[in-house]
Amino acid sequence: MRWILVLTFFLFLPPLLAQQKTEFLFQSDRKKIRLRFQFINNLIVIPVTVNGQELTFLLDSGVGKTLLFNNENVSQLHFENKNRYNLSGLGQGEALQAYLTRGNTIQLGQLLGINQDILLVDEIDFSFSRRMGRQIDGILGSEFFKTYPIKIDYINRKISVYNNRYPFTFPRKATQYPLQFHKNKPHIQMTLNQNGDGSMQSTFLIDTGSSDALWLFDAHESIEKTTPVFNDFLGQGINGNIFGDRGKINSIQLSKRPIKDVKVAYPEMDNFKTIDLLSGRVGSIGGELLSRFTVYFDYPNQRMALQPNRKIEAPFYFNMSGIELQYNGVELRTSKVNNSSGIKYDKEGNNRGIEIFLRDVIQYEFQDVIEIAEVRPNSPAAQSGIRKGDVLYRINNRKLNHLKLHEVGGMLQRKPGKKIKLLLRRNKDMLTKTFVLAPLFDSPPDF
Repeated sequence: MRWILVLTFFLFLPPLLAQQKTEFLFQSDRKKIRLRFQFINNLIVIPVTVNGQELTFLLDSGVGKTLLFNNENVSQLHFENKNRYNLSGLGQGEALQAYLTRGNTIQLGQLLGINQDILLVDEIDFSFSRRMGRQIDGILGSEFFKTYPIKIDYINRKISVYNNRYPFTFPRKATQYPLQFHKNKPHIQMTLNQNGDGSMQSTFLIDTGSSDALWLFDAHESIEKTTPVFNDFLGQGINGNIFGDRGKINSIQLSKRPIKDVKVAYPEMDNFKTIDLLSGRVGSIGGELLSRFTVYFDYPNQRMALQPNRKIEAPFYFNMSGIELQYNGVELRTSKVNNSSGIKYDKEGNNRGIEIFLRDVIQYEFQDVIEIAEVRPNSPAAQSGIRKGDVLYRINNRKLNHLKLHEVGGMLQRKPGKKIKLLLRRNKDMLTKTFVLAPLFDSPPDF
């Protein structure tokens, strides 16, 4: 089972931001460039160099412009001609302030982006690195996709960018889809079967920046919320947290085979009040679903292709614990360790042997602070008394030293019936909380 965190970004920007021509260039005559990435919480994390500074970005096909967060890593960069704008996106909070900078260079391996527009966002107002468990300096959007054919190999964690000076064809076994663009964002038609009564063709955004499998907009006349559902935290948007319901639908048709019992989220539509959605769009396809395929984008020819990988038949799981975690810096912690202070050899009498004298030694170590970010109401964690803000020390007696945030989250996801024991700190008190993972619905059993 996987710990799922959704980080989804949709931006509304004034039209004048799209006036300047930008492009990425191959720095050699190679047929393709390979880029390695990390896959964390169903999101693509990739190294990017901006104006000579090495940074870490999310790759998000659902974003039109490149975003850069004004954190410590970015503060030493100098930007010219900054103009202030307001960003509106998912969430119900106030618009976020950003600054447009022009003429920047963005490099990924041997791929060089020149004359790039970047929106500089104050990370004090919008910080999600804590939810990722590692530093994220920005988001790379449609500018990366628009010039060359691109292959995303989720299994081997590689992105291939194909030089358009050479012929490019999709693999024979891949299923092709025409792309429709709205605000530089790709959409496809997908077959959807919500409750087993019949299928329909609907329009979806292809969103590598969403870690969920599928979002459906139940405000659309063709979408009917398939019960049972439960209310949950869905993710973090530009303008605040996003909540909605989660459930499952009968099946979808991607590539040449149906995918059954697909996990789905129904976001509250008030989160979209500032978003200009494509007419007829009923939802989004996110990273948990896309990662079951090798994905090919060909923006210049307005098409994409999907080829199933070995994860295609993996079941979809919910977060049964009800806990969302986040990173909150480091702190100095102490622990006792035994250290031998002397050895005595007894060579006489009936008790021959070696006697070792031990003494306690206090060990000091800086450790990551992993805290409870959200607790779903009525979940096993909530019923056991776990609260938002509690700091996590151990899971089932295992220390969390040197574990990454998504690895810790994975330890909370086990099969139904698994007992989870947590050692927590609340203010100055140490607490032990125990709960049992329970299915969210009575059926089907793989929930």
